[in-house]
Amino acid sequence: MSSATHRPPVLASVLLRLLLPRGIVRDSILGDFWEEYGQRVAAGASLNARFWYWRQALGLGGRSLARRMSLRLRTGDADSPSAAAGEKAETSLPLAFGGGGGLPKRGNILDDLAIDLRYGIRQLLRRPAFTMMVVLTLAVGIGPNVAIFSVMKGMVLRSLPYPEPERVVAIWQTETSWRGYMPLSTHAYDALRENNGSFEELGVYEPYHFNLRDDGEPVRVAGVACTASVLRALGMEPARGRLFTDDEELAGRNQVVLLSDGFWKRRYAADPDIVGKLVNINGSDFQIIGVMPESFEIVSPWGGSARPDIHLPLVLLRGDYYQGRHWLLSLGRLKPGVTARAAEADIRGIAARLAEEAPSTNALIQVWIDPLLRSSLGGVTRMLVFLLVIVGVVLLIACANVASMLLARGTHRMTELAVRATMGAGRRRLVRQLLTESLLLSAHGGAVAVLIAVWGVGALRELIPGRIPRV
Repeated sequence: MSSATHRPPVLASVLLRLLLPRGIVRDSILGDFWEEYGQRVAAGASLNARFWYWRQALGLGGRSLARRMSLRLRTGDADSPSAAAGEKAETSLPLAFGGGGGLPKRGNILDDLAIDLRYGIRQLLRRPAFTMMVVLTLAVGIGPNVAIFSVMKGMVLRSLPYPEPERVVAIWQTETSWRGYMPLSTHAYDALRENNGSFEELGVYEPYHFNLRDDGEPVRVAGVACTASVLRALGMEPARGRLFTDDEELAGRNQVVLLSDGFWKRRYAADPDIVGKLVNINGSDFQIIGVMPESFEIVSPWGGSARPDIHLPLVLLRGDYYQGRHWLLSLGRLKPGVTARAAEADIRGIAARLAEEAPSTNALIQVWIDPLLRSSLGGVTRMLVFLLVIVGVVLLIACANVASMLLARGTHRMTELAVRATMGAGRRRLVRQLLTESLLLSAHGGAVAVLIAVWGVGALRELIPGRIPRV
């Protein structure tokens, strides 16, 4: 049964005929409504179709009546030629087809935009399969790109939380046959620190766990024993108190401790008078001399970052036993103007002299330098760049598919556009309407893409090893 045999509610049709101005516009609107009503009834939604028709009749009729009354108030004479012309302009073709160029302007661009949006939404709702396909295609193209770039920005593009982070480097040793990561020995650290000409600061550290007792319950805390030069190399000043000095690295003078901001707040409720108090660490009393800033972290050249609860001076153990034992993680800050390659050449000369002095432990050892960020990320950067290229290609394919679908839909709408152009809509007006519909599709695709991106960031965090910093 054709849609023409399904007659809409008589009372609603009479209401539309009374409220809409006479002429081709009213006939066009009634014809469109009648056709849409017939299609809804034919689809088996008779009650829904009647409700829809009444809603359209009341909404459109009410807006038409309001416009006519507003026009009469402005002109003061409803029967004057100017009022008749104004009424024709206000309720002409744009009301049926979403607004039109080539006709008298309403003088309010926001009204025109609202009409474009309403008409665009109706067009998209009339073709839900097409709309869903375009939105999902855009979301699949945009979402993964946003997720991977977000992770890449946080890990690779964002610099380390230190002053002039490009000058902070990692130093390590390895066998000459492979470029791995091996800590320094005490003997190598002493030689590099005393003889290099490339570093402003060079220090070593070692992570530990400590037993801490104070007025509360005893706890086991994560900490770092480091030389004072490590803290100076990172360039971070304490938020309260002071850093420890080189003299406090000597046995008997090392009973001082720095607290992290988080541990200070958790354990001591951000006590402003914490500096100077004593705590017992591994059975010895230590004096709290400062609190590190909230953003402070130690990024390891072996991957990962740590926010230790406490920082203690590292007392270096020397002797024949420790000469060949590699146990010290090393960081340094280059002098201004010195590159990592130049510093590497400098310390390799020192390593060669060490090999001559102690061939049994240093003959097959090579020294390496890398910017701290690069060494801590390892091969993750290459993985992220590869994934970004892949999803970039997916985005290009998605854009091509959406363009093809829009072109196909445009071909299907040629008759509609031709009728609108014949009845007075200009080229600019038609283009504006099509752009509005495209923007609506893009906005919905972007909204779904955000959901995919949020899920994607979580998935990438699970895939990336936990030792990688700032994941």
